[in-house]
Amino acid sequence: LYEQHILTWVSVSGAATTVRTTWDPAEEAGEYFTLEKKYATAEGQYRSCLVNGGRYWRMFAETQGWARGYAEFLSGGVCAPWICDHAAVEAVIMLRYLEHFFHVLGKATPLIRQLRAEELSSWSEVAIDFVLAGVWGCGT
Repeated sequence: LYEQHILTWVSVSGAATTVRTTWDPAEEAGEYFTLEKKYATAEGQYRSCLVNGGRYWRMFAETQGWARGYAEFLSGGVCAPWICDHAAVEAVIMLRYLEHFFHVLGKATPLIRQLRAEELSSWSEVAIDFVLAGVWGCGT
């Protein structure tokens, strides 16, 4: 099912789903890299994934330094067919997504140390009345 519609799945994958705790806005100057835009991109991909019959997952991949220009640890959103369970997403879907993304079809398996997946949902789907939130160094 994934291979038949890989371009659809890939087109709604790849959004940033993690922000570094040492994030410095000065490092990523410019309107394009604002936190709000990162959130909106991930939320848009999540919604598009659902519309296309998928489930949205956060991917954590530890490479062995083969992805030139990329960090050794990669994370991002990956859309997978609804029928895929957690094990299938980690064992097949994430690897296939990375192969497609880096143009190394059939060659990524020995280049990955570890893959982990967590299924994501939207804040709008969480039944809460209020939140007390804080970030590192905010004094809470």
